[in-house]
Amino acid sequence: MTYDQFKAELGSIGLTVPEPKPKGTKKKSLSWQERCIPDGIPLIDPKGYSVYSNSDPSTFVPALVNKWRSGGTSGGSCWNSGSDEDPHYSVPGDPEPAWDELDQILEHFCPDIPYLKYKKILPLTTTSETSETEYYGNSTSYTLRILKLKDLYNFLFENDLLNPPKPDAEQT
Repeated sequence: MTYDQFKAELGSIGLTVPEPKPKGTKKKSLSWQERCIPDGIPLIDPKGYSVYSNSDPSTFVPALVNKWRSGGTSGGSCWNSGSDEDPHYSVPGDPEPAWDELDQILEHFCPDIPYLKYKKILPLTTTSETSETEYYGNSTSYTLRILKLKDLYNFLFENDLLNPPKPDAEQT
């Protein structure tokens, strides 16, 4: 199975892989919502550092991204301006959530993946952090675990785990 066939097959499990914007597309900072399409795989900067970038959109590559709130600051409001006491307090982060898209892909292509091989996928990922600054000094921090789709494909292919799914008739 080629990489293009792998990407096309993802559509059968409800994951859409968008194509990069054409060369010459105006550079602009895209929001998370603009990069992600419903039930889709976002495009990221080719360096893999972040999904937030002013890089040339034609260079973006598809990647799986697991995003969660990792902390922040809250408590600031317009009512406590000028107060000697700092009303801000740290907000705890959430635990890293299950990576449903990755599990969905593995279940489809290699449902019998050995656990020790599954553990070798994590080192293929990169992490990135971003934060949203809010009014009155409040903020929310996010962690993103990023796995380039091509890296996942190469791992599955090189470890002979990329089994094409069987037609329904053969599964019974």
